[in-house]
Amino acid sequence: MQYGELVTKVAEVTGVEEKAIRAVFTATGAVADLALKGGDDIHIPPLGKFKIMTRQARPGHNPRTGEKITIAASQTIKFSASKQFREGVN
Repeated sequence: MQYGELVTKVAEVTGVEEKAIRAVFTATGAVADLALKGGDDIHIPPLGKFKIMTRQARPGHNPRTGEKITIAASQTIKFSASKQFREGVN
């Protein structure tokens, strides 16, 4: 489902205008971004948990040349679905 479809469906279910739903999604994204950058996990009970994970530097290779390289350490966001959400999908 694309963003526009999600906004429309949430508006239909809640009876709230699409413009307000978009504003809430935008604000939620901004707050989540700040929280994750600050080292906080984000728990959304019906959906799950978002947290920052650190990937260690590791060896790799350039697929074009075969040259050995070191892939730098990086951070990524991990999502763990709640039990309720997982069970709803199965």
